[in-house]
This record gives sequence, C-alpha cells and structure tokens, in this order.
Amino acid sequence: MKINQPKTVSALRGWQWINQGSRYFFAYKSQWFLTLMLLFSFTFFLFALSPLFQLILVVVFPLITAGLAMACADIEKGMNMSFAYLVKAKDNSNRMNIFRYGLLVIVLIIFAQIFSSLLLSLLGVSNQEVMDAVTLLKKSDEITFTLILSSPVLFKFVTVNLLFLLPVMAVNQVAPVLLSFSSITALEALKLSVYAVYKNLSAFVLYALVFVVFIAFVVLFLKLVVAVLVVIFGENSKVALLVYMGLFMLSIISLTALSYCSSFVIFKDLFTGEN
Repeated sequence: MKINQPKTVSALRGWQWINQGSRYFFAYKSQWFLTLMLLFSFTFFLFALSPLFQLILVVVFPLITAGLAMACADIEKGMNMSFAYLVKAKDNSNRMNIFRYGLLVIVLIIFAQIFSSLLLSLLGVSNQEVMDAVTLLKKSDEITFTLILSSPVLFKFVTVNLLFLLPVMAVNQVAPVLLSFSSITALEALKLSVYAVYKNLSAFVLYALVFVVFIAFVVLFLKLVVAVLVVIFGENSKVALLVYMGLFMLSIISLTALSYCSSFVIFKDLFTGEN
C-alpha cells in the first residue's frame, strides 16, 4: 500500500470507522471469537504468572495488533481469518520496527504515569490517599462507576490518568497498523500517528465516545440479565453464573474485535486515501 501523509476527516468519521470495521468482524465472527478467546486466555495466564510478563505483553501487543490488521487486509482479498494471524507479524518485513515500537510504548506509558503523578500532586492528591480510597472501595459489596466517581480522590485519579493514557491509546490504534504496511521506522510511525490523531482529534473523540456508549450499554444489559437469572435460577446458581460469564466474554470479545478491525479502517482512511 502507498502511505501518504495523514489527511483530515470530519468528526463523523469516528463512527464510520467502527461501522466499517464491523464488516471485517461479522464476515468471520466465529474465527474472531475463537482467536481473541485464545489471546485473552494467554494474556490472563501470563498476568497470573508474574508482573514481569505484563511488561513483556506491552512489548508484544503491537505485533499482535499488526498481525490482526494483516488479517483484515487478507479478509478483503477473500482469505479466511484464523489463529495464525496472532503471530503473523513475525513474517512481516518490518517486524523489527514493530517490535521497537513496543519498546517505545513502555516509554510512553512511563511518561504518562510521571505526568499524571505530577498533576495529581498539584491537585493535592497523594498516593496514600489513593490507596486508602481503593481500600475502602474494595470493602464495598458492589463496585460501580458511580461509586468510583462519587469519591473525590478516585474521581481525580481516574480522570487525570485517562487524560494522559488516552492519547497513548489513540496513537496505538494507528502506529502498529502503519508499521505493518510500510517500511518506516518505529519513531517515524509514532510521529505520523501523533500527527494523525492531532489532525483528527474530533473524529478520535467521537470514536472513543461510541465505545464508551457501547460499554455502558453492555453494563446495563448484563445488570438486567443478572436480575432475570436470579429470578429464574436463584442466587448463587452455577447455571446463572455460566450464562452471565458467557455473555460477558461475548461482549468483551466483540468490542475488542471491533477495536482491532476499526484500527485497520482508520489506517486506510487516514494514510492510504481508501474510504
């Protein structure tokens, strides 16, 4: 693909990225479910082993994102989706720069944490206050967004961290995909991605808001499901728990697949001119 300088698009394109990305997902939804279920299982397993593996995952995930973007490109050519795309980036000619970008992500996260800590200090929020608020939250019977937002300390903590982490997440929607279809360096991909997000901030904001709405809908839907399951099966029912967990995983995997597929659409729209 020919890579151009990122163009500017309308804010409404944030929704269209998701809408068009859904085509890649629904074309092979079963394969996407199975592939991402394998990815989730592997991720949870490594998280349980050691914090060190969490760091390794941060480096590896751009390679996974690149591989799944390659899956979307192959789906356009009429090829099938499969587990193999989780490691497909190892065959990419630009794989070393994708790996180097994973190292850059760690640096970006460290800087985001440093700046968020400085801003929290300026707002009068200490680490001890955050830890005390989290301890109180854990003692609650049910942890909800409303409960988190009702705490001034946690509200500031969540808001400030999102303020610095969301730009990193936005850049990560573009850079690994850009690297997988070009020969540019990791640093060049980072610069182009930051520039693309800056030029299309309104579209990326709408894109994020749509996912927030989807997540809110999932939360409300699952609450309704829980209420119905309790009426039918009673509390502490294993059947109810299995149904709930199944629907929960179905929702999370669907949203994750939409995120990966829409990343490919964002790349095509901003850097190749394909709509």
